[in-house]
Amino acid sequence: MPDTEDYQDDWPTCDEANASFRLFGTDVDPDAVTGVLGVDPSTSYRIGDPVGRTGTRRKTNAWILSTDGVVDSRDLRRHVDWLLDVVEPHAAYLHEVVDNGAAADLFCFWLSHSGHGGPELSPRQTERLARLQLSIGLDVYFPVSSAHGDLKADLHRYLQIGRDALLWKLDGLSDYDVRRPLTPTGTNLLGIVKHVASVELGYFGATFGRPSDEPLPWFDEGAEDNADMWATPGESRDDVVGLYHRAWAHADATIEALPIDAVGSVAWWPEERRQVTLHRILVHMIAETNRHAGHADVVRELIDGRAGLRPDNDNLPPGADEAWWAAYRERVERAAQHAAPGANT
Repeated sequence: MPDTEDYQDDWPTCDEANASFRLFGTDVDPDAVTGVLGVDPSTSYRIGDPVGRTGTRRKTNAWILSTDGVVDSRDLRRHVDWLLDVVEPHAAYLHEVVDNGAAADLFCFWLSHSGHGGPELSPRQTERLARLQLSIGLDVYFPVSSAHGDLKADLHRYLQIGRDALLWKLDGLSDYDVRRPLTPTGTNLLGIVKHVASVELGYFGATFGRPSDEPLPWFDEGAEDNADMWATPGESRDDVVGLYHRAWAHADATIEALPIDAVGSVAWWPEERRQVTLHRILVHMIAETNRHAGHADVVRELIDGRAGLRPDNDNLPPGADEAWWAAYRERVERAAQHAAPGANT
């Protein structure tokens, strides 16, 4: 193990560093691991435990020990050694549980101060890792350059475009039509809006330590599956749309308050990719919103034939009327039949 003076706790190119020892497996007993290692985990869970407020359940057991908030250093080497000092005296136990099917590793987080540099490990540490048969993963983040000062504004604008397009798909429809399930899996317009509003509140809320006070009972433990994907008779269109507007306001306040490289944690994501930045969540939520807006495009067309990208730009062929679309569809159908196995060529 390196001497204290070998560490560089004020590592000049690093803003934040931490590491986690992780042990996963269906036969891993978190209480037994605690008893052997003699230290409480930072987090642990068992098969069947809820994953945040998503309604899904854990599929494996886990015992995780993190240096976050425990080791005060920007030198990743100190974090790695701290964990190895805990684990190494119990190498025989670790080898036994891994031989029985468990997976063990070290996973590290490192945030660059100015967009360059990177973490280091010493040869002595790689030898210690090899003796323990531990792989090591690195999650390295680099801040967005000040030369891209408008990046956050650009991403925010694209998020709002997707939001507006999704809500537009409800315009002019009856309360029945906005709720109608139009696919075998029950996809419906108001349910899509309810779902997107709910996840936006989470991603821009609790992820960055800014939880909203909106009750979301469909994400509570014990809630029925897919409860966020449809509106009950007691949930009006105004209720759901109002929730979405409040989600916008809460998210917009987070986006405005935080820098693009602000770090957060998505509690319902796997541990190895739970730490995120505002940049990543903006990209994720743009993809999420537009994916569901695409679902809404199809559902709306099935209801009354209306289609298009957004009110000011339908992005459809100019002058295309009902006859044009009928002929186009027939041409596409003929091409599909021609491509089918056994079709005449």
